[in-house]
Amino acid sequence: MKINCSLLIVISVLLTGCAHPIVIKPDENKISTSLPSDINRDYKVGYYISPKDKNLEVTTLGGGGDNVRYYPYRDIEDGYRVMLSNVFESVIKLNSIDENDVKFRSNIDFIIVPKIITTSGSTGFFTWPPTNFTVDLTNTIKKVNGEVVSEPRVIGSGGASTSEKLMEHGIAGRRAIEDALLKAQDILSVVNLPNNIISDTALPKITDKYINNNLSENSNRISGNSNNTPEKSISERLKTLKSLKENRLISEQEFSKKRTEILKTL
Repeated sequence: MKINCSLLIVISVLLTGCAHPIVIKPDENKISTSLPSDINRDYKVGYYISPKDKNLEVTTLGGGGDNVRYYPYRDIEDGYRVMLSNVFESVIKLNSIDENDVKFRSNIDFIIVPKIITTSGSTGFFTWPPTNFTVDLTNTIKKVNGEVVSEPRVIGSGGASTSEKLMEHGIAGRRAIEDALLKAQDILSVVNLPNNIISDTALPKITDKYINNNLSENSNRISGNSNNTPEKSISERLKTLKSLKENRLISEQEFSKKRTEILKTL
């Protein structure tokens, strides 16, 4: 009976694997602004990451039957602040979002709260670092009274080869966060906000410029590799175009027109 119990314990451990700690902190130098010079959002924003979120440790799949664990909100914060600073005139870190705080109310125009959902996996069986990673990032934009004005969402992807993941265990996660931040930067630069300095008539022009200049670059941000196929590039451009439509940044007519143009490149 004791032998059977011991065997069950060993089998259980083998099946569940280990949860290895990794760091997915983005490289701030990779979060450089690629926005047109005429987009300078004259807003003062404050971002808020709650202590609960900052201390949230997430466990997702790695390779070889093992898992990986990390702190997504803690790792993203520095890169997140850089991304927001590329878009808005002033960015401050908020320690609370108490709307009764007079100083708090008088120093910012909007509050931005990130929500992060991550997934990972691996094609490798003999090593545990993940080879693929996704970061689903939603930025909830609120007025200081708590009213939600927009919730643009992006999905960043990152990959790593066997040699890369052995050199940097969290490289796929880092690349996914960098991809998500760059996509969030693009969308936040054109999302419609109350009393926007960009008029409604100017917005389609800016959106069209964003589509033409940046859609073709999104697939190159995913893994940092140069071996992306044309089909993959087209797929990523279509995903970005769909995201723009879902966030009401372009009309159905603009979506159909651009979709047709992209598909003609097949």
